[in-house]
Order: sequence, then structure tokens, then C-alpha cells
Amino acid sequence: MARRSSALVLMLILLIALASGCTSNTSSKAASQSTSSTTSPATAIKAKEYSFSELLKGLMKVERFTYSENASFEMTVHAKVGNQDYNENATITYKKTGYIDLKNREAYINTTTITFPGGTKVFLSEIIKGDEVYLFINGRWIKLPVNNSSLMNSSKMVNMTWEYNPVSIAVKYLKKKPAKVKYVNGTEVLVFNVTTEDLREMASSFLGPGTNATLNVTHGVMELLFRNGRYIGGRMAYRIEIRLTTIEPTGNAVSVYESGYVYDEFVIRDINVKKPIPTPSSENVNA
Repeated sequence: MARRSSALVLMLILLIALASGCTSNTSSKAASQSTSSTTSPATAIKAKEYSFSELLKGLMKVERFTYSENASFEMTVHAKVGNQDYNENATITYKKTGYIDLKNREAYINTTTITFPGGTKVFLSEIIKGDEVYLFINGRWIKLPVNNSSLMNSSKMVNMTWEYNPVSIAVKYLKKKPAKVKYVNGTEVLVFNVTTEDLREMASSFLGPGTNATLNVTHGVMELLFRNGRYIGGRMAYRIEIRLTTIEPTGNAVSVYESGYVYDEFVIRDINVKKPIPTPSSENVNA
């Protein structure tokens, strides 16, 4: 039992690391399935069709926004500890609410993560000011080191915040030709195939050096939703495989193979509405 618990704890720590900051990265089982399950061609509403250049022009005017995000990581885990083999199904869900000011490079993000089996819940607050990152943990703010080799360092979170937030990634892909365009109940839906490079960046940004973990991320699909030419949100789904090897303190070799899917859905609101983001006072911050 001790060996089994040790392997599962290792697995959950790795999964929580993945879930703690992703966007980019839900309620639907795939982006395309989610759209079809909530709409009916018989009730489709005819709306003005906006060109890609018009949509991109509108997005380029977004300087700040508030968003909510729901995501799930559903995986099958195969673990081997010494000569013992274990198989488990695991799911991590997270709900995120955030405000991002792209113009002033400021962000305030709250994330609630729940792991199954077990139902363990973790709440995390982040404040980002330029390249500085503050995390609220155990009743105090902690300022993360920059370019540190540890798992939790500010450079990874900064990159995710400014490069892979819902608006920045939408701008990046609107400059490309979508794989498909459809109109559902007055909503213009642009479907894109996400590049392997972007998938790996979104996934690997949460794995620090020294974890001995390798990633294989494929089949990425993203939908961007516009209503009356206004960006309202989107969805993303992709397949992920993780391989981890390490040594227990007892000397047993541990190998973990996780495979499954990431489902992510987000909603954009309060576009260009300015909101204050306080900087934690120095007496309340642990360096």
C-alpha cells in the first residue's frame, strides 16, 4: 500500500503542476462536439458575416479584459514502482477567473483546482506585474524568483500570461486561415488546428527542469467565437501523453505513463474596462 500511495502522489503532483496555470488551456468532450450539442440548425439565426480582417482589427483593439475558464484533464495513469504495476483513472478540473491588462502588463488570476480521485481542492491567487509574479499561498504572498530552475518560477507564468492568454492566442491564429468556419445561432465560429509548437508550449510551461518528464501533445483543435464581430470566448481540446521516471527515497525505480485529453472552455467579458490590480505590500511578501 505504501508503494502504491507513493506512486499515486507522484502522479497527482505532476498533474496539479499542469493544471495550476494553463490557458490556454472542459465542460465539452471536444470543441466540435460541444458546439453541435448545444445548437440546432433549425433554430440558426442569420447574422452578418465578418471577414477575418475585420475580426482581427477588432481584436487588436482589446487592451484589457476579464475572463472565466473551465478546464478538465482526464487521464489514464499507468505506474510502476519497483516490480509493482498500477493502473488508475485520474481527472483534474479547474475553474479560473482573471483580469488581464495587456497594455500595462498586469494580471490578477484566481484558480480553484480539484483532483479526482480524492476530491482534493487547491485555491491559488496570482498577481503579475510585468515580469514579477506573486502567489498567495498559506495566507501570505510569495514573490517568485525569475529564471529559477525550480518548478515554480516566474518566467514560465509570465510567458503563459502574455503569450497564451485568450486574446493573444486568438490574435495569433486569426492571422492564419482557419480550417473551418461555421455560423451557429448568430455566432461566428472559427476552427483552427493548433500547432504542435503551441501545444507543447502550453503544456510544458508547467513542468520544470529536473522532473524527468517528457511530453507528447497532439490533435489540438481550437474554436474562436465571435458574435456581431465581437470576441466572446472559445474552446480548445488536445491529446497529451506524459512519461515520468524517478527514484523513490527507498531506492525503488518509479515510472509513470499518463495519457488522455485536455478540454478547455473560456468566456471573455468587460473588454477594455479598466480595473485596479494592487501590488502586495512588502511586509506581506515572502521573497
